[in-house]
Formats: sequence, structure tokens, C-alpha cells
Amino acid sequence: MTVTLSAYNAQTNSVKLTNGFTPPLLDAIRNISGRSWNSENKIWLIPNTQQATQELLENLYNTGLFNYQQSEEKKSENQQQLLQEELYIQKEIQNLRSALKVRHYSELTSKRYTCWVKDFIEKNIKNANGTGEKEINAYLKELALKKKVSASTQNQALAALLFYFRYVKNTPVTELGSVIRAKKRPRIPVVFSREEAARVIENLSGTKKLLAKLLYGTGMRLNEALSLRILDIDFERKEITIRHGKGDKDRRVMLPQTIIPELKKHIEEVKKIHQKDLDEGYGKIELPQALSAKYPS
Repeated sequence: MTVTLSAYNAQTNSVKLTNGFTPPLLDAIRNISGRSWNSENKIWLIPNTQQATQELLENLYNTGLFNYQQSEEKKSENQQQLLQEELYIQKEIQNLRSALKVRHYSELTSKRYTCWVKDFIEKNIKNANGTGEKEINAYLKELALKKKVSASTQNQALAALLFYFRYVKNTPVTELGSVIRAKKRPRIPVVFSREEAARVIENLSGTKKLLAKLLYGTGMRLNEALSLRILDIDFERKEITIRHGKGDKDRRVMLPQTIIPELKKHIEEVKKIHQKDLDEGYGKIELPQALSAKYPS
């Protein structure tokens, strides 16, 4: 159904119904003061006044017959806006990852920074005035007061946002000098005694037990132990070289004498598995950075 409103003469406007009509639609026109029916042209005539026009529009709206199209248009607009917001977020995150990669941040740090920045952007996507120090402080307050994160977690989120604003948004560092920085309070750590640590390790078995002994005996971090290579173990000097540790730094740690036999046995078992994989056409390994390009063979 279509309702067409147009000028008829200086005193009246015409209202024409096409594609059918309903009783509520007719009542919407009939209830207008001063309306009349023109049987020759089959149109309704209403006074050419603002009051009559407003009354017609209100009556048509109250029928509920013309709201569906408006809601569909509104829905389409909302979907378009959501799509634009999603594309904006993806672009910002892509730029962030590129900036992190160029500066050789670790994969773990890159992943955490990405999560914090994405969450921040999603919460401030509808901010027409842009984002800055005020929004960063509000976000950090929410983390502390509502989510009750620790001071170290809050500072990690701050570091991610500062990196984003400096290297992605190119905001001068001086403009971000007054953001909230959580103060870490010193805590006394809980440290197992030798007997307690030994009891925990004895409840493990297999590779997990060997890994726990390595962690306890050398002070390596979990990721460092999981990425340990055979060529980084020097049995003659009784030391382990840790590559790309925290801060992308290398260091050496002492290899405990007591776990050397277990470690050698484990290496022999791994070699057998690796040889079996090679015989079956597998045996691949990921090479760090650009080693695959430097040594293609």
C-alpha cells in the first residue's frame, strides 16, 4: 500500500491511495478535520495546513502499516554500522601486530597486547571525540574496580595501550603522561622447601617429571623448557644455553648432575621417534625467524 500526498491547489492537498487500502488506513484519513472525497479523481482532499498534514502523518503512523519498512531500514543501517566498526577494529589490530612484529616483541607479548587493545577499542568504538588519556584512565579504573585485576595485570594493559597510542595512533608520549599507573605492593613469595619440592616432583611421572626437575634444578621458565633444543645442552660443561628468553635475551644456566642420565635417556627416545617420523615422510620442525630462507636445504 502506498499513500501519496501532493498539492492540489492553494487551499488543499490531495491524498491518493494506491495498491489497495485497509479500514484503519481509511480511518486515518477520515479522522482529519476538513477532509473531503473527490469522486472524480478518486482522491481525498485535506486542508493545506501544517496541522492537517501533521495529523495525517500521526494517524498513518498509528496504523502500524508503515513501520516495518522503517524498522528494516534501521536494521540495515545498524548492520552497516556494525560492519564498519568491525572492519575498523580489524584494521587497527592488524596495524598493531605489524608494529609489534617490526619491533621484535615476543609472540606471547604480542598476543596479550592484542587482547587488551582490542577490548579497549571495542569499549570506545562509539566515542565520537576519539580516544586519549581520559579514556585510558577510565578503562584502567574499570579493570581495577569492576574486574578487580591485579596491579601487574593493570600495568600490562597500560603498557599495551601506550604502545598502541605511540606506534599505531602516533600520539605524542607527552600527551599520555598522566595516565594511571598501578603501584605493585611487595609481597613475600611462598617458596617450597627442598623436601616439599621433592615430594611434588615424586608425584609426577615420565616426561612431566623430567620437565619439573629441569625447571626446579635450572630455574628455567616453562616456555623456555618446552622450547629447549638438544644442541643447547652441553653435557661436558654441564650447562644449558637458553635462547630468546624473557626480553629476547640469551643466558646460560647450570645443568644439575643428577638429571643428566634421565636427560640423555630422554634424548635417545626422542631421536628414535624422530627417525621413525622421517622414515614415514614426516619429521618436520619449525625454524625460527628467517632460518628457513637462509638455509633452504
